[in-house]
Amino acid sequence: MAVNVRLQSDTAEPSAPRELFRLPPPSPAGATYGASHDGLRFLVATRPETPPQSLAMIVNWPALLKREAAAPR
Repeated sequence: MAVNVRLQSDTAEPSAPRELFRLPPPSPAGATYGASHDGLRFLVATRPETPPQSLAMIVNWPALLKREAAAPR
């Protein structure tokens, strides 16, 4: 959210708040965004719009390496 502030000699008059951008829902892992030190930029963690590719897991890979090394060539 952001507001404009009109400064006068002894008062500050804020405008109505307005949305800067939408953020993803909060994550159980913590914050999904952060501001730069100068306050001019934001880094926002988002999820990809397409589902991730499949993942292959190789278990007991040391035994596979030993077997491959022992195979006749």
